[in-house]
Amino acid sequence: MDNNRFLHARDGDMLSCPFQCDFCWFVNVNARQVNLKSVSDERLMGYIRRVNLDLMWSREGWTVAGTLSAARKAKRMSEELNMKPQNILMGPWPVKDHQGFQTAIEMLRASQKPGRNTVDYVQFDTIRKVRTVYSTIHDNSARGGADVACFKGNHGKPFH
Repeated sequence: MDNNRFLHARDGDMLSCPFQCDFCWFVNVNARQVNLKSVSDERLMGYIRRVNLDLMWSREGWTVAGTLSAARKAKRMSEELNMKPQNILMGPWPVKDHQGFQTAIEMLRASQKPGRNTVDYVQFDTIRKVRTVYSTIHDNSARGGADVACFKGNHGKPFH
């Protein structure tokens, strides 16, 4: 196994996940620039880097390579037909956390806390409660209520 596997991105990762640089995510989550002289900001930047890499590595290499290959193929087909290739804008993104990045950071931090049964391990069902609580609150908020299900049942299937 490649020991550096999860320490870098791969060609095509940017097409397969909501990628922004670490500094941009910091601004989106905190609505301010990072202060690299601040210990807490530097610590948060470490979490942001880890979540950014986790986003990329949440897809297998063959999936990412397949997406990149298909995008290149589509571009060639457009050019063969004398059409301008489609340009899906990858940015700039709005200055806000519209992808739940802060929730992912909180889940990563929760994974480092001592578990109920052991100080070395926290079960994923415990960690995912962070995501679940935000989803529940959003679904029942004024912002979420307009376009979200009235109730969920049948293994989470929404009913409007």
